[in-house]
Amino acid sequence: MSLAAGAGFGIGTCGKDSQGVPVADAQPTLRIPEIVVGGETKG
Repeated sequence: MSLAAGAGFGIGTCGKDSQGVPVADAQPTLRIPEIVVGGETKG
């Protein structure tokens, strides 16, 4: 995976009504087509 030369990483806050959480941008998107959490698949 590569990152474009001009991409930057910014850190800020997202929220409303005096509530906010720290966020960052320029993160890659990851697609997970199927996932099992805390169990096993039946097939």
